Amino acid sequence: MKNTPLVLILDNDDDELVDFYSFLDREGYLVATRTHPLEALKYACEHKPDIVVIGGPFTAPVCQSTVEQMRAISPRSYLLVVRCVDDAFAPCGLAADPHVTILRDLSPTWSVREIAEALRKISSVLPLSA
Repeated sequence: MKNTPLVLILDNDDDELVDFYSFLDREGYLVATRTHPLEALKYACEHKPDIVVIGGPFTAPVCQSTVEQMRAISPRSYLLVVRCVDDAFAPCGLAADPHVTILRDLSPTWSVREIAEALRKISSVLPLSA
């Protein structure tokens, strides 16, 4: 039985990725990182992470496609969509999905702590499984 959530981070900004990975590791999460959506989808298919953080910045179509494919591959994973490069991202019904959280209004100087707070809320309702 898993007792620590596995978090997959998809982000193509190396500096943010390192900062976020370090923070989550210190918080006690198991963390995997990928910089390309296809790599993240492959990882999710093989490892079924508890939480998937989709960072970016990615275009709205890439973000949309990644979210939809991730839900199909790993339906029990919680998705936290942090940012896309434009406001056209509207996840076709996924906004109503209780397993999808979209953070649109991050502060101009957003930090990993804002995202970590959202992860803590998600983690509190995770049904951790084997």
